Amino acid sequence: MKVNWVTNSRVKDMAAQGIINDEDIVPRGSTANYLADTATVNMKDVAAPKPWVTIHIRGAEHKQPRLTRWIAATTMRVTFGQEYRNKSLSGELSQELDFGVVDRVVKQVETAMEG
Repeated sequence: MKVNWVTNSRVKDMAAQGIINDEDIVPRGSTANYLADTATVNMKDVAAPKPWVTIHIRGAEHKQPRLTRWIAATTMRVTFGQEYRNKSLSGELSQELDFGVVDRVVKQVETAMEG
């Protein structure tokens, strides 16, 4: 699964160091605007040694019944911070994904955060 990073000073620094790719940085926006079939990383308290991280894992796009203009994607969030020992989950994991995908994405993000 592709991993995108919401822009902030830390993300820009990670790209400058070659930890992540520039093309993986996306502008700030709401979860509804994050790409489907993609994990999008958002951070809080970016100046902290270990900021709070939320990974939005979105499944495939699907149309909502009776709504012609709205495309939806099931989203599960993985949140961690402080010492990165514990994780919190919320939302729904899309039916076409499994927890193996979640594990790989979380490990990839943790590795990048450790720089």
